[in-house]
Amino acid sequence: LVAFHIVKRKILDKRETGETSPETKEIKKEKTPLLPLRNVLILFGICIVCILLVSIQTGFQVKPIYDIGEKVTGYEIWNKVGWLGKNIAKCVWILLLLRCAHEIACETFRFLSDDKKKWLIPVFTGACLLLFGVYDVLASSNPFAWTYMLFYVAFTVIFYLTDRNVPKTLLLIILIYLF
Repeated sequence: LVAFHIVKRKILDKRETGETSPETKEIKKEKTPLLPLRNVLILFGICIVCILLVSIQTGFQVKPIYDIGEKVTGYEIWNKVGWLGKNIAKCVWILLLLRCAHEIACETFRFLSDDKKKWLIPVFTGACLLLFGVYDVLASSNPFAWTYMLFYVAFTVIFYLTDRNVPKTLLLIILIYLF
């Protein structure tokens, strides 16, 4: 990971100075800026805590294997694969809901001062996601209901710590939700 960042920094330094190699001349995409180290450490901590909470509740079993069960054969495995696909689709819905709730909050609170917007927009977004979380927990009869309700709060924090970056947020939500 450190080597990756060093190589990436060298490439970025070459771009800033105007030096290019034949490989980089062809690829000229705008890269998203790196997250601050503080945000990365907080995101890492959130993921570890969420995975640890579920691991404690499942007796330190790997969650996807715990969810699939033991001695699964035939049609049962396809049912479990479908369940996995459903949860990945649910993660996409969570991200879409986060983005929509954020946009609604921005439009609703656009007339307020910046100080109030700073905390009111994330609170509104989190409240909208928490409402979806209540529905999800009640509809799926999840045995880890309270843990998953905490996850929905964590998803909102992740959304804002990644600077509302869609791929980063989605990957972290899938990691937490499935593992």
